[in-house]
Amino acid sequence: MTEQNLASANRDVVVHSLQNFASLAVVGGEHSVVIDEPREFEGDGVAPNPFGLVLSALGGCIAGTLRGVARQHDFDYDRATVRLSLRVNRPTGGPLDPGERALRIARIIVRVTVHGALSADQQQAPRARRRDLPGRQHPAPRGQPRRVGGVRGMSGLDLVVDNARLVDGRVVSLGVREGRYALVGEADAAEAGTRIDAGGRLVTESFVNGHMHLDKVYTLPMAGDGALTAYTSDDMGAAMRSIVEDASAVKRHYDRSWIVPNVRRALDRAVTHGVLHVQAFVDVDTTAGLEGMEAVLAVREEYRGLVDIQVVAFPQDGLLRDEGAARLCEEALGPGADVVGGIPWIEASDRDALRHVEWACALAERTGARVAMLVDDAGDPSLRTTAMLAEAMLDHGLRGRGVACHGRAIGTYPLPSVIRLVDLARTAGLGFVSDPHTGPLHLPVRRFLDDGLAVALGQDDIEDAYYPFGRHNLLEVAFLAAHTLGFLTDADQARLLDMITRRAARVLGIEGHEIAEGNVANLCVHHDERLVDVLREHAPPRWVVRAGRVVAESEVTSRILRPH
Repeated sequence: MTEQNLASANRDVVVHSLQNFASLAVVGGEHSVVIDEPREFEGDGVAPNPFGLVLSALGGCIAGTLRGVARQHDFDYDRATVRLSLRVNRPTGGPLDPGERALRIARIIVRVTVHGALSADQQQAPRARRRDLPGRQHPAPRGQPRRVGGVRGMSGLDLVVDNARLVDGRVVSLGVREGRYALVGEADAAEAGTRIDAGGRLVTESFVNGHMHLDKVYTLPMAGDGALTAYTSDDMGAAMRSIVEDASAVKRHYDRSWIVPNVRRALDRAVTHGVLHVQAFVDVDTTAGLEGMEAVLAVREEYRGLVDIQVVAFPQDGLLRDEGAARLCEEALGPGADVVGGIPWIEASDRDALRHVEWACALAERTGARVAMLVDDAGDPSLRTTAMLAEAMLDHGLRGRGVACHGRAIGTYPLPSVIRLVDLARTAGLGFVSDPHTGPLHLPVRRFLDDGLAVALGQDDIEDAYYPFGRHNLLEVAFLAAHTLGFLTDADQARLLDMITRRAARVLGIEGHEIAEGNVANLCVHHDERLVDVLREHAPPRWVVRAGRVVAESEVTSRILRPH
């Protein structure tokens, strides 16, 4: 730019005060812009604030510089996006004093995205120019965590995630030491072994899957479509018979040689998608024996340090229907199963269903285990095994230690019956897991949430006798539930996220599963800033962190090849 052009570009700026704190800036006598303070600074918020205009000017300079660098290197690109945010320091805390204007810009965060088909050399051109600046630290390659030498001690952190956008809208740094959050706030001066720049993208807790039939994953080709057809019919009328007859046929061929690789595949998908807690139902009965249980327990040891798995000893074919299943379930609790399972609605009578529930809760009381059951899983309003479970939990001192999965029949109850059940479940501390994508009926989720019950969403199945899809992706489950349950507003989307993170953890009795100092640092850094985009795309998180260690990373890339 010549000296004459530079002088033209820097013509005088005259600012005129307007009403309250607003003002009008006239640039060079030609262009004008209104400036106002935000409402929290006692302005009217009718125009950009001064800090916003500073960022706008800086962003315009960066965008223009990028275009100039591209032309200097004889190439071009479609467009560039420059995203800027800043942090300010105030000398005092508390409410803003009307006379206080001593604000200082502490940090400006810049994220630049260039859109277009660029070669590797062209992508590096702006960086090469940037490295020439005196005193500049060379950054890590784009999209990679930066490892720096850190000092342990008061400020030494193992991991820092900068510019993390939390669900409440705050943009913070997350500092982790020895697997736990040591800092949620400013971390400018803190050194760390690993540093990730989230770039203002959404960061959430890792996901919790409260209902997964882990021994059956990828068995649909063996099972055929009989159970799938019956289970997904309008009223699920034939579901009971299909479970006992069609779906159970696979278990005659149970063998660790194929169960183990299937389970590994499902758990790899879990880690990639940020699912770090799983409640896994494993069939234990006279057909399957302990074959599936031993396979799942073996893989659980392999994945220790990646996924926490609560294993449920699950008598899929019933206890009264399948004599010998109770003994096998009790045996399974010895080598490593954590939870007593049940499926009382599948028994032949209400009396047998009650005996089924009583057996499970008595065993849980005796062993100190939790209890988890599939309840009322058909379109029959006469099914009442959820209430049986809640009452038995109270009788056996299991308050807060039980989970009811499905409960589809509850959606067909008359309102007075629903209200009675809600009050009973609240008293018992009974949590619920709904899987509305795997069947035509579902729990009345909204009513249960409105009444303060703990409700989670679960994957349930991955390509087995009851559901042909599934990727162990709870964002995908939440996306499907948004449509099935009608959870579409911003507030509903926040509830969906809660049902696969914090509230889901509460259902399983997992404490401290939220981004807060002192809690275990299990988190996901997503590709987008807004929750609606994260749900829409339901992509694997950019980074998955377990106890302060990056355990998975994924990149989403695509390119349109336009004709010349």
